[in-house]
Amino acid sequence: SRLAYCGTLRKVLGQQCLSFGNSIKYQFDVKLLKWDIGQQELNHLESLVNSERRNQKSNCISSEFCFPCKDGTVVPKTIIMVKASEKEVLIKTLHSYPNEGNLVFTETKIDI
Repeated sequence: SRLAYCGTLRKVLGQQCLSFGNSIKYQFDVKLLKWDIGQQELNHLESLVNSERRNQKSNCISSEFCFPCKDGTVVPKTIIMVKASEKEVLIKTLHSYPNEGNLVFTETKIDI
């Protein structure tokens, strides 16, 4: 299987898993959801990010970027959250495309 991919998102939808030796496992999951269907998951991710930001002992960093848009239109945004523990690194992202009516969610988990 390929370790890298460039091209149409639809070809990588779903889950990809790789193992490196006996100790490292890499799992990647990508979902493309229509805007109205993905709103609940978007709200959950934003709530999770805000909760982690309030937790001073959290091993989490996050970033949110809102792209410029015309007044009165939905703001396209990207959210990135990275959380680490002794046993894993978890990366969650959201990329919104309001002009296409789509939300793309990714989750990468590396077990170490």
